[in-house]
Amino acid sequence: MLNNLRGNDSGLIDCVAVTDVDVKVAGVKLLVRDIPDPPEILKLECNNRQAVLEWRKPDDHGSEITKFTIEMKTGFPPHEWQIVLEETAVTPETYQAIITLSPWVNYTFRIIAYNSYGSSEPGMPAKTLFDGFHCSTDMSVPYLNPEEVSAKGSEPDNMV
Repeated sequence: MLNNLRGNDSGLIDCVAVTDVDVKVAGVKLLVRDIPDPPEILKLECNNRQAVLEWRKPDDHGSEITKFTIEMKTGFPPHEWQIVLEETAVTPETYQAIITLSPWVNYTFRIIAYNSYGSSEPGMPAKTLFDGFHCSTDMSVPYLNPEEVSAKGSEPDNMV
């Protein structure tokens, strides 16, 4: 009996029966259908204007990967993961995404793969390739002027 199997438990399994008279070996190929493995992050390069992320398609564990999402978190509220890009063209083995950045922000990124069984754990960078999975942009003036800015007052000495 096999309990609590995950996709990484797939493979060849040999069963051996040993008696005083004989030894019998039988093998079976086991495929455990499961959520995908985390995407393998190959590269993260940042400058003050953009982040370039490259990743490799993970093992899909018997159900084709249907999409990837790139999520980010910043030091500003809300402190939640926000989807910044969704990749649904899932035929190549490696991918690249370019994310536009703003000045004065610390970014943290993660990539998640999806198949019919659910979502993978977040893809993490290989520590040997680069240090961390964060980008910080330098102080700078805004790249664009704010739009739809207005000021009003209900009295001559106040402004909203």
